[in-house]
Amino acid sequence: MEVTDYFTSDDGAQRQHPQKMPDTHGTLQLHGRPVPSLLRADMGIEVTVPNATWTSGRLPASAVNFWISISVDESSGEDGAPAPMVQSLPVLRMTGSVPLLSELPGLSIDESQDDWDAWYGNDAPALIENHLTFGPWMDDHIAVCWEARVEDWCSVSSEGPKPGRLRFEGALRLKHFTAHTADPDNADAWMCATWGKAMIASCQREEGPWCNPVPVFGGRWKAVWYRPTPALSPI
Repeated sequence: MEVTDYFTSDDGAQRQHPQKMPDTHGTLQLHGRPVPSLLRADMGIEVTVPNATWTSGRLPASAVNFWISISVDESSGEDGAPAPMVQSLPVLRMTGSVPLLSELPGLSIDESQDDWDAWYGNDAPALIENHLTFGPWMDDHIAVCWEARVEDWCSVSSEGPKPGRLRFEGALRLKHFTAHTADPDNADAWMCATWGKAMIASCQREEGPWCNPVPVFGGRWKAVWYRPTPALSPI
């Protein structure tokens, strides 16, 4: 499977070369050592759809959240298996608006640009000093390099204690868009206006059950998932 990647040649022109989808999601390292049995590396986008019927414009940045989840095989039963996650990626506060998926490649986000909501795993230390760079899209995967330090965790070597560091390099699968809405039909309109009709039409749509009222909607609400299909083209 080939995708288009761009590079600048010696004459200054932008040219293209094919890039292969990696056979695995990537590599996860802790304290400089590979973590075996990497299972999944996902990215998702959550949206709170306004109650107002869409007439024009896109979703506000405050209504959109990007998240990342990486998991490993924990069948060994060992305590402390890493499950690094970003519950809220500050990409929107950095760009100031909701980015198109085609605008993510080349974007770098570090700790100085905003606080991250990132964790080593459930009920585990926070990840600090985060730095993430997006690479090119490969169908429904996007290449990333993510580095962080595990808060209050040191590794011990012959040179003494060192801050515990974590690094993931590979591809995140765009798992799904999740729209939380009081009106499923209204969700389609907002999603299409924000990311493009062709983009949303290339996803498989699934509605969840109605849930109890919450203040943000003032009534019942449900989740609508838009799951990428092979027809997805972020670039």
